Amino acid sequence: GYLGATAFGFLQRAASIYGTGISASSSPRSISATSGGLEGLNKVLGPCFRLAYAGEDLARLVDTTSLPHMTERLKTFDACILGTTYQLEQRSVTLNTYEKNVNDKTYELYLDERYGAWQNNVPDNSAEIHK
Repeated sequence: GYLGATAFGFLQRAASIYGTGISASSSPRSISATSGGLEGLNKVLGPCFRLAYAGEDLARLVDTTSLPHMTERLKTFDACILGTTYQLEQRSVTLNTYEKNVNDKTYELYLDERYGAWQNNVPDNSAEIHK
């Protein structure tokens, strides 16, 4: 979402301008369920933070339907920005990542909200995925 991309951009820019120590192996990382999350991140970074770009090395694909998988992927992080306001969008799993078959679906998690996200097949607020 826009809020998550903006936070990522500020952290990335602070590392390059002020030498905050969050660079190289400690660079900010994006967590997304599909490659569409990284694409959305770069659509915000480009116009808002001139010449900013998040490559594949700055992203971790996470199966948001599996708590053990999310825990394993976050294990090496020093800190995490987590929001209580988010939007889910059901998407196809990026091929050759963590899918079990070609028709697997997962939920992309957007901090705050994403303009134009598909609202089809999204669980209601009392669903297990929100707990």
